[in-house]
Amino acid sequence: MHRAEGGGATINAWLLAVFALIVVGVAVGVPVVTSHQEDRAIRRFAHAESERNAQMVFDHLYSVMSKGWTRDDIDEILARINSRGDSVEVSLYRGPAVAAQYGPHGQSAAAIAADPMVRQVFDDGADQLIEVGGDLRYLYPLVSEEGCLDCHAGSNVGDVNGVLDVRFATADMRVPLRTTLHSAKWLYGAAAALLFVVLFIMIRAFIVRPIIDLSGTMRLILESDDLGQRITVRRLWPREVRMVGTDFNKLMEELDRGRMDLRNQSEHDPLTSLYNRRHFDAALVSEVARAKRTGRGLSVLLIDLDRFKPINDTYGHGAGDAVLKAVASVLQARSRQVDTVARIGGDEFAVLAPETAGPQGEALAEALATAIADAAVTFDGHALSVGASIGVASFNHEAPEGAAALLARADEEMYRRKQARHRMQLM
Repeated sequence: MHRAEGGGATINAWLLAVFALIVVGVAVGVPVVTSHQEDRAIRRFAHAESERNAQMVFDHLYSVMSKGWTRDDIDEILARINSRGDSVEVSLYRGPAVAAQYGPHGQSAAAIAADPMVRQVFDDGADQLIEVGGDLRYLYPLVSEEGCLDCHAGSNVGDVNGVLDVRFATADMRVPLRTTLHSAKWLYGAAAALLFVVLFIMIRAFIVRPIIDLSGTMRLILESDDLGQRITVRRLWPREVRMVGTDFNKLMEELDRGRMDLRNQSEHDPLTSLYNRRHFDAALVSEVARAKRTGRGLSVLLIDLDRFKPINDTYGHGAGDAVLKAVASVLQARSRQVDTVARIGGDEFAVLAPETAGPQGEALAEALATAIADAAVTFDGHALSVGASIGVASFNHEAPEGAAALLARADEEMYRRKQARHRMQLM
């Protein structure tokens, strides 16, 4: 894994940071949401439970009142309800109309005078749910109906004849609800954690990992200048990521092929496909250094064609090109794989023969001269042939010299032999 230029966090670090923020957000948010939901659920549950209990108490009281039971009987029933030992406490406050008909009730009068919530329920006839010191208080209005007018002659339909005051201790409600919510919270947390882990692994394996591989491969190419490097495209990667990897590999193939073509063009002669002068000079320097280091033989052959200019002048450059190609084929066929064969000028060629001492170089020159003279080229029905003047210079370990000096000796020898051949032709 490589760091970006100029420093900065890696993509893995960014991914971990994002998931860490999500985890922290969930860890902080879940308790807040759970607590809020717990309070809302308790209020809904308490309201429904209070209304149900108040209605049950009222129905019970209504049944005994319809039988003509007295106020003391009703108070006794309420006392029995409150003596059950559970968390519910019930009080009944009688309204002014009931007090005027059946006589005042001290507890009711005191509650109406001291408690504004009780007075409000008497005034507007709407129930109230109030939380007081951790307990819930439910005020339930007893509204006069048609059936109530038989006993409450001074009342009208819709009047509030009384208020039931039901008090609950919310602790008993919170325990089972909190247990349920906590179980759900832990289950949700575990599921969320598992989801985050799976999501993190998938994103890292199928998105982050390919990016890292691509970045690493590009870095390796830049550092090693090796365009043969490729990224391995996985079948399980998303389609878009696979396309990026595939396109990258195709691009590298094109670049590698383009570089090879450029290198081939820069090192080879376009007509004969032999090495050019640039490559030959570099190879000569390298082989001279190796000969000095190892003490082994090295010969340089410079070849200049005889009777080539008349062919160009008589038959045209097409004929001359055909002759040059034929000579190139002869040189390649007669040379070894370790030899460097190059076209270094118009009709000049060179052979760099490692592991070849003086006598061997002379023998190679004779063999090449004979093969070139024997090679006939047919062009437009004309049989064309040339000769060759070949100069040989072998590396002298007793008086080591550089590449330029060795090449100059071969050139001098080639010129000497060409002049000697010319004098013989004039005689």
